[in-house]
Amino acid sequence: MKRFLLLIFLIITSLIFSVKISVLCSPDNADALKWLAQEFMKQNPDIQVEIVPLSWEVLYPKLLQDLRSQAGSFDAFTYDVMTTGAVSFRTG
Repeated sequence: MKRFLLLIFLIITSLIFSVKISVLCSPDNADALKWLAQEFMKQNPDIQVEIVPLSWEVLYPKLLQDLRSQAGSFDAFTYDVMTTGAVSFRTG
């Protein structure tokens, strides 16, 4: 009985203290980010990193909407530095 209770306690503790990070990214760097996330998770098993590749047509509107509303819908994102001016112009 004690082992069973200990097992239940450990499962609940791992659920409470585990962290999941979602990263939105362009398809251009998704493979590299997935590899980096796997390497990171090997060293940090209590942190799960989910890489979500989205096409540019979907990624930018999601980023703009989230930045405008300050909703913080996702944990991290990537974007192309070459288009920063276009994004800045569209949000301003």
